[in-house]
Amino acid sequence: MEALIQKYKTQLILIASVFVLAVLSSLIQSFLNEKPKPFSLDEMIPEGFVLIPIEIENSEDIINLIGSYGVIDLYSYSSHTNLPQELAAQSLKVVPTKTEENRFAVIAPEKEVLQLLAHRGPFYAVVQNPKKTGSQIYKKRVKKHLTVIEESF
Repeated sequence: MEALIQKYKTQLILIASVFVLAVLSSLIQSFLNEKPKPFSLDEMIPEGFVLIPIEIENSEDIINLIGSYGVIDLYSYSSHTNLPQELAAQSLKVVPTKTEENRFAVIAPEKEVLQLLAHRGPFYAVVQNPKKTGSQIYKKRVKKHLTVIEESF
């Protein structure tokens, strides 16, 4: 038997090599044909949080500063002066959307969604340190107007 193996050693090595190459070729081909699962941002949302689409007035500046993601503070506009007036939220994680230039999405606690939506958009955003944690959404302050009616007799 040993003499037979010695006689056909080269042929056996060649056959084994062809077999290994065929298996490797098949594995590589199947790996190349696999299409990667498309990235979906909604799979990255932590439990108890939601992704809220928002509009940011100074969007070009924010995109230039944060790139693909960042941490921002949001200010809502005054209905009278059309200037940023009230701090609406602090330290929210943000990503730009692919649809429109001034649209972004922020990750916020699910329980605080209505508080953020109560603020008037578009928002004015300022960039925070990306390591800052502990987002906070503030209730919209409601200004009460007192009307005095004077009657003359």
